[in-house]
Amino acid sequence: MTARSFDIEDQRRFSQLSGDANPLHLDVVGARRMIFGRVVVHGVHLLLWALDQRLPQDQGPLELASLRADFSRPLPICELAVIGPGANDGPLAGRIEVTWEGRVCAVMDYRLRAVGASLLELPKTAGQEDACRELGAQEAKEARGELELYLDNDLASVLFPRLTALLPPSQLAMLLATTRLVGMRCPGLHSIFSALELEFGRDKTGPARLAFKADGFQPRFSQLWLAVEGPGFRGRLKTFLRPAPRQQTSYSRLAEMVTAGEFAGVRALVIGGSRGLGEVAGKLLAAGGASLRLTYRVGQEEARQVVDEIRAGGGDAGCLAYDILDPPDRLGASLGDAWRPNLMFYSATPPIFVARRMHFSPKLFDQFCDYYVKCFRAALQRVQEAAAGPLKVLYPSTEAIDQLPPDMGEYAAAKAAGETMCAFLEKVDPRLKIMCPRLPRLPTDQTASLLPVASHEPDLLLLEWLRRLHRA
Repeated sequence: MTARSFDIEDQRRFSQLSGDANPLHLDVVGARRMIFGRVVVHGVHLLLWALDQRLPQDQGPLELASLRADFSRPLPICELAVIGPGANDGPLAGRIEVTWEGRVCAVMDYRLRAVGASLLELPKTAGQEDACRELGAQEAKEARGELELYLDNDLASVLFPRLTALLPPSQLAMLLATTRLVGMRCPGLHSIFSALELEFGRDKTGPARLAFKADGFQPRFSQLWLAVEGPGFRGRLKTFLRPAPRQQTSYSRLAEMVTAGEFAGVRALVIGGSRGLGEVAGKLLAAGGASLRLTYRVGQEEARQVVDEIRAGGGDAGCLAYDILDPPDRLGASLGDAWRPNLMFYSATPPIFVARRMHFSPKLFDQFCDYYVKCFRAALQRVQEAAAGPLKVLYPSTEAIDQLPPDMGEYAAAKAAGETMCAFLEKVDPRLKIMCPRLPRLPTDQTASLLPVASHEPDLLLLEWLRRLHRA
């Protein structure tokens, strides 16, 4: 079995080689707000690694005659990618399949031939670095242009030693240019590289450039095809325009929904309040006169932006670092002795839509339970220590418990376990009042999708539950 994982340093070195610096592949904090919820490996990085491992090394110099790749599922960094046994159609053609926990991430079909003459000379670096552009649908549908081909052969030899020795530099440079095109130029910032279909001719003369133009757009799925060609190759790339990170409703707008002073006297601690439902709940509470403290794990800048927005609107807010997976011994030391919470909103969560359809993973169930059961209980104990009195808790649960979607079994089971624990804790501790509303799908970074999906706005729904908890 051939297997490896890719860490953030691997990603940075590939970005240096390819020129694709899209934050989806490099920004550990920012990628939390993108469609996959975390940094994922470049599809072309996975492709070149697989080819480096599987192409024949005893045939002498070869070149690609054709290549098709389907990047069917993103591979998060630090997860184990496995190259399966594949299939060969003779020594110069075959199929390579890469999986992660039994799920197919990428499939590549290739044909090779004896290398022909290559007259193309490539620079080591780009004459001008590409900035990451942000194209909307209309701009992407009309896009066309060119990218310079270049190759740092020394770095390529380190990352893909066998592939660099086997293939002509022009073909490797062209493959690297496809990820730079999608991730940096078109669609650019909000892009997903889904597939490529390439044919390679023997005539490699001409300028060392990749020309591209839009070649079809499906608005329902935000799917964009790009036609590409250059010296010795032509083909198509399948891409998507992914949704931009969700911007929750502004504090000033939420303040219009809240009665002035209705949460006066509330000292609210929001666990995981830098974005998503925690951000909305925090703003609503502060707008109603509550004194707010919200926690973040890595999103310090985002948390401070929320706090600054609330303070600019006249609210009382602050933020503090708190990692529920590795919490400090005493949360109260971070809050200060003079501020004692009497309400807690729990919004900490890992990426939700990561399960395999029609399959239950005990490992994934344990990961969800870490957040929704074990870490919630630990955080609750520390908040109670800081509160030193009665505490009201809003623990958002999910309608997935009732509906049981085929790709959310682990998530629903962990949330159900969390509800049961909350009911038990409330029963044995008279100082606790816990509400666990089963919420529908709400638009957050977690629920972003390429497909149109019906969802409810969280503002009024969360406000109603905060009011119920306050009155309880």
